[in-house]
Amino acid sequence: MYLQVTNLKLAKFNQIRTTLNNLKTDLANMGWNMSDCSVIELRKELVDSVYKGVDGKTSKRFSVK
Repeated sequence: MYLQVTNLKLAKFNQIRTTLNNLKTDLANMGWNMSDCSVIELRKELVDSVYKGVDGKTSKRFSVK
């Protein structure tokens, strides 16, 4: 399960993508409080997908580790 965390107190640089297992450590590394954040679950195919760019090359998006 992938999560998008948005810090509602910051105007810029306020989003991170993480997993449920790493949520607490990632927030601590960023110095954010959980009460200041909004957490939304992302669909798996939005994170792990193969797509074709504008130049026609196929690339792979890598998931959060």
